[in-house]
Amino acid sequence: MAKSEIRNPSWYHALAAALLILAAYLFIAAQSTLWDRDEPRFAQATLEMIESGDYMVPTFEGELRPDKPVGIYWLMALAVSVLGPTELAFRLFTCVGAAGACFNTYLIGRRLIDARTGLWAMAIMASTLTLSVIGTFATADGVLLFFTSGAMAVFIHAITDRWRWWHGLLMGLMLGGALLIKGPPGLLPVVAMLTIAAAALRQMRWASLALHLAIALCIGIAIFLAWAIPANLATGGEFARRGLGHHVINRMVSPAEGHGRNYLPLLPFYFIAVIIGFFPWMLHLPGGVSALLGGRLRIGGGHKPGHASPLAWPGSPRGEGAATSLRLILLAWIIPIFLVMTLIVTKLAHYILPIWPALAVLAAATIGAKERNELSDWDRRWLRGGVWFFTPVAIALAGGIAIVPPLIDFPVLRWLGPVFGLMLLIWALALTMLQLKERVHASAMLALGGAAVFGIVLWGAVVPQVEPLIKLSPAIARIIHAHSSPTTEVRQHGYAEPSLTFYARRGPVQDLATAQDIRTWSQRHEPGVLVIDKARLEQIQGRDGPLSLTTLGTVQGINTNARGKPVEVVVMSRSSGH
Repeated sequence: MAKSEIRNPSWYHALAAALLILAAYLFIAAQSTLWDRDEPRFAQATLEMIESGDYMVPTFEGELRPDKPVGIYWLMALAVSVLGPTELAFRLFTCVGAAGACFNTYLIGRRLIDARTGLWAMAIMASTLTLSVIGTFATADGVLLFFTSGAMAVFIHAITDRWRWWHGLLMGLMLGGALLIKGPPGLLPVVAMLTIAAAALRQMRWASLALHLAIALCIGIAIFLAWAIPANLATGGEFARRGLGHHVINRMVSPAEGHGRNYLPLLPFYFIAVIIGFFPWMLHLPGGVSALLGGRLRIGGGHKPGHASPLAWPGSPRGEGAATSLRLILLAWIIPIFLVMTLIVTKLAHYILPIWPALAVLAAATIGAKERNELSDWDRRWLRGGVWFFTPVAIALAGGIAIVPPLIDFPVLRWLGPVFGLMLLIWALALTMLQLKERVHASAMLALGGAAVFGIVLWGAVVPQVEPLIKLSPAIARIIHAHSSPTTEVRQHGYAEPSLTFYARRGPVQDLATAQDIRTWSQRHEPGVLVIDKARLEQIQGRDGPLSLTTLGTVQGINTNARGKPVEVVVMSRSSGH
């Protein structure tokens, strides 16, 4: 009985797996303070929304923040109202969204092939390097992935059965949620949907498809505009001008914040992002692509028993049509989104996440096809060839973890780094040997188990040891809190990190741009705190004499936002009478 349940998992298995994934993500989210620079911006904007009572227009340090629509701030505010302003509260709905996206992937895999493939697909997706990081950060991407994968799950359910009234409604709600979370990028699933429809022109029921897609788009856009129009009016048109103009259109045609300079050399960026970000499951993708293109992966029994897929080519045998349908769906999902993201100038690794469910289903389907001996010799050769994508990444990660801490003088990692790196290397070599021997199911089990173990070790043991050395703001904030009142103003020079504003909780931490600004500020009489890079402080005092400030403490570490530059930050008080 137990064996049967494992080979034919039920909804209970999938729900239990989703809860386990959520628990793992929450564990990761609870192990660290906020990472500069995006997380503290989202968190601080949420706090300002709560404090101001203005739930229409997000701000950061009192200034309009049009980077993202309001949806993610509403969710974070809801979590903060229950858990308080903790790191876990700001990350809670990201974790829920990422785990929900994994469950949506199960639904897609179950629908296209079978429940066992769906279960494998959700496990694969959850354990990829990119999602295990992005799915635990206080940003919008985990929640966005839930809505985009949910829209695709509904669409695939409809085209592999028949359109019903609720398909358009549910797709519309998903698209509306995606738009509220990240704006126009939330419509990327529509690109995949239209490509699938165009590729299956002769088979698709166009009247039904057009009607339901129109309904879905109208609902989604209406949900978005219900917030966007009042928010834009409240800001005199600034939200549309800066949110749509700068943060969407400009990112498409010019690099934002340095992400995407040297356009032509970066055209292969997302190939590399998939190879690294889909780690460790690149072991199985090359064989999967070969089998998919060759028609040896096929739609299974996820739709109604006895019914061929409505995407099957007219007059073709069920097997051939099912293979064609799966190839059409996955390729029409992956390729256009991949190309759109490649052509856009601004490039970040997580922008490609909307194709993750399709890649996870492809990898899971390949594992199942190998077990059923359905792969050709050519597919098996490519499956073995997955080690050429996996092993170099694994060795680089292991080497970095083992070698870098001693080189940059991380005392707490002098033994932990090499031990962890050696464990990772042994695991990678074992996976490589299993894959070369075509023991694909064993390699998949080891990949999944190893990803879980290394995730626990990394986030439970390594990251807490590294944090004090690479995150200076919490330690700086502790000095500020110990020596100043909640109303004391804080200024900075040479340390413009958003996390300082969040952890200091003293209002906007404004920049003193020049040495003269610092000297003028230091001569005022009311209490104040200055956070300044020690090298700049010594330069200013060496040139113009000592500042009339009292040193409260210093914090040393590595500024990861300045390419790993060692830094020492001095916290100084303007008045001893606070």
